[in-house]
Amino acid sequence: MNRYIKWIIGIISLVALVQAVWFISIIVHIPYLSEWFETAWINNQGATEITALVLAGMTILLVLIIFGLLGISRTTQKDLQFRSNQGNLVVSKDSLEQMVNQTIADSNLVGNIETKVSINRSGQRVKANVKAINLSDDDYRTVAKKIQQVVDNCLALHLGIPSKTKVRLVPLSKSTQRLKVM
Repeated sequence: MNRYIKWIIGIISLVALVQAVWFISIIVHIPYLSEWFETAWINNQGATEITALVLAGMTILLVLIIFGLLGISRTTQKDLQFRSNQGNLVVSKDSLEQMVNQTIADSNLVGNIETKVSINRSGQRVKANVKAINLSDDDYRTVAKKIQQVVDNCLALHLGIPSKTKVRLVPLSKSTQRLKVM
């Protein structure tokens, strides 16, 4: 989740919490809080009304912003679908991840390969995030670039669509995981 979205949700939660406590204290007697709100209402009725309107306005504005963000945000698909004159082909996300894992395992000196594949809504781009333990003594950048090329070539060869790959390698000496056999 984006940090701006987290901030907006946090502000909405805070304003909604203040409003909820305020409205509950009007209906149900809460020992110190209800008395404080009653004295604020009696002493400064205009200020209290303005505060209520400002809080309600902020809540409405923030909820409208959230709805707007929901409307324009991208979603991902679970499966990749191809349509042609001969019929439809559906490739699952899990099979793509297994294909990428096997291709990496066959061509590199890495272990414990974990791949997360995401497909955009239109099915025109694939993103692959690869995490693995480096078993070779080669430079990490060289191994990571090689893995990135292998994954991009594999997805382009089998799917015929562009892909974007991120590779994260962990040195064997710093890994706390046991090696898995593929």
